[in-house]
Amino acid sequence: MEDHNDKNWLRWFSFKQGLNGSAAPYVMAIAGVVIALSMVVICVVVLYQGRLDAAGRTTDGLRNVATMAEHDIERNFELYALLCPCKPRLTGSVTMK
Repeated sequence: MEDHNDKNWLRWFSFKQGLNGSAAPYVMAIAGVVIALSMVVICVVVLYQGRLDAAGRTTDGLRNVATMAEHDIERNFELYALLCPCKPRLTGSVTMK
């Protein structure tokens, strides 16, 4: 009785009934799907890592640009303080030396 149930179970896995209950076609199809899905997962992981790397480099680049602008503005204020004979007050009015 168990042999009969085993054959029906194996026939369920076959594409055609002429394969004598062989499970090879389904195993090959399942293996192909598993391989394809694993390749998709690997591609998604690599793309996500690349996105994180690009975001990190962008943040570093923006930080460098902001630092350069800050130093440039400070230098301009220092030059302005050296060249201008007037001294600005906190109230916003300008007095001459």
